[in-house]
Amino acid sequence: MTVKSGFFNSIGGDRKYDAARFAEYFGSFIGNGIFPEPENSLKVIANNDMTVAVQVGKAWINGYFLVNDDNYILTIENADGTLNRIDRIVARYDVIDREIRLEVKKGTFSSSPVAPDIQRDSDSYELALADVYINAGATSIIHANITDLRNNSDYCGIVDSLIAGNVNLLSDRIDAIDIVLPNKLEKTGEGKDITVTFTEAAIEADIASGEKLSVMFGKILKKFKNIISGTTAVGKAITLNGLTATIAELNFVKGVTSAIQTQLNSKAPTNHASTGTSYGVGTAANYGHVKLSDATNNASGVSGGIAATPLAIKNVNEKIDSKNPAPLRVTGNLPINAPITDIVNFDIVANPYKRIIICTDTGASYGKHFIFLDISYVSDTVIVVGTYEGSSSIPSYIRMSLTTSNQSLSYQEIYMRKSGNRVYIAIKGDVSVKEYAVDVI
Repeated sequence: MTVKSGFFNSIGGDRKYDAARFAEYFGSFIGNGIFPEPENSLKVIANNDMTVAVQVGKAWINGYFLVNDDNYILTIENADGTLNRIDRIVARYDVIDREIRLEVKKGTFSSSPVAPDIQRDSDSYELALADVYINAGATSIIHANITDLRNNSDYCGIVDSLIAGNVNLLSDRIDAIDIVLPNKLEKTGEGKDITVTFTEAAIEADIASGEKLSVMFGKILKKFKNIISGTTAVGKAITLNGLTATIAELNFVKGVTSAIQTQLNSKAPTNHASTGTSYGVGTAANYGHVKLSDATNNASGVSGGIAATPLAIKNVNEKIDSKNPAPLRVTGNLPINAPITDIVNFDIVANPYKRIIICTDTGASYGKHFIFLDISYVSDTVIVVGTYEGSSSIPSYIRMSLTTSNQSLSYQEIYMRKSGNRVYIAIKGDVSVKEYAVDVI
């Protein structure tokens, strides 16, 4: 065992002290960590390449100090192609080398990597400044990859007092006291604003001096509930509005009132503008009340008791009309021997018509002829199906898929074709077509 003391003036060289003695002395009242000034003292930042920089700052380790007066660049080794790694940036006091250095402690490659441990023994003492996460295949380090450890007293900590010991732990305890104190009741003064949490007592019992408020209020709640239910008898009758009754009599009235209310709940109110549903909602099987709605997207069935207003029906009709294209009607005539002439066309994708009616009148020669067609558009193909009826002929069945060439629908030279999304209807004047009318709906 050795007893040491100091520092004393030397007489003839009998009192000599080395740096270790001074470090031991200063270390006894200045705790390890980084100094809080400047604000970003020794903070590790990214350079958007495979290096990081430790900013200006100071650190104190076991009585020795480090001063960094400019951004200190540290190189991060290349990433692995498939596995991740966590490197740790430390301020390392090396006993043998007699210096404090800023270094990178390389981690181990893993799919779930952990940072290397810090060394604190007779050979070295390390303060962890930050952890750097190196993703597999990474070619640069960004700020999001860096975890700041400077304020963590387990890894580093702040030298913010000339008191040796865990200053961060003292700060945590002060914060905890600040949280608890506002909820404490002053020894003197009013307690009217204090919130008490309690539960009903299991059995009825008298309150006693010295009990906690939560216990007392639990007993009081149990007592009042027993009085109201009639379990606990009250010797004195109660007088209210000139009427006197015992607890038992009041409980009887309560029972009668409850029975009456049960019957009333099944009756409809005289005011039919009610928001209640307990009076009978109309269904498919029962008469009842309904609620009117202007909504057009309500999915309720008959059991919902909701009826559409005229406005809702109007809105539905307008929505249906807005989906259907406006009907086309074309009339006219052609002279004899007129070539095939387009008389109407439309875009079947933009205007998905479903029915075409064509009427031609050649006068006394052939009379009137009608073509009734249903039209559909499937997979870029226009299909027409219908009948052709002449004044003296048997109706002919028509079914065809339109092509880009004119296709005859009847011997009266009525044609149809398709070009892109457009459908064309044409007539050839082989006979005197006095009049024609085409309706597309």
